[in-house]
Amino acid sequence: FVAKYNATPEFEREKLDGVLTRALLHAKFKAGLHPAGSSPSPQPTTSPSTSPSHGLTDTPPPDVSSAWLELTVLCQCCGPHQEEVMVTLATSLNHAPISTAHIPSLIYIASLCYQWLKSDLMVEKMLRAGELLLLRILYLVSLRLFHHHLTGALQDACTREEIRQLKFDLEG
Repeated sequence: FVAKYNATPEFEREKLDGVLTRALLHAKFKAGLHPAGSSPSPQPTTSPSTSPSHGLTDTPPPDVSSAWLELTVLCQCCGPHQEEVMVTLATSLNHAPISTAHIPSLIYIASLCYQWLKSDLMVEKMLRAGELLLLRILYLVSLRLFHHHLTGALQDACTREEIRQLKFDLEG
């Protein structure tokens, strides 16, 4: 969908804009954000189980991680909705409860954001609004990963190979 959307000329994007808008609304719902965006608080689960060693909930609100991944994919759609998608992702990252179940998604989002920043900064020498939003998303993801690192949950959830791959993405 992203490749088709970006390859379509702007004057022919009406139908694809409708699909993108519906996908964005669906991702907002999955992330626990109200459609109007007025109250970004994910719904609590009915029976949260708590990890005794870290004090974190192991079961996040429904589909928050998959909503983040969907929003990450939608961020790649260049056009008028890109900023709204990025703001939605940042809002959800800022307000969702911290859970160890989010760690794989957070690592994926972090590596993807670093790749986007590296590729954009090689072309442009100045930061634009999109890069600033990307830095905000990366900051929120890094805060969550740092929290998991401090509590020891990151080492329990990730293999050394996953961490090595993330380091390679950051350095390479």
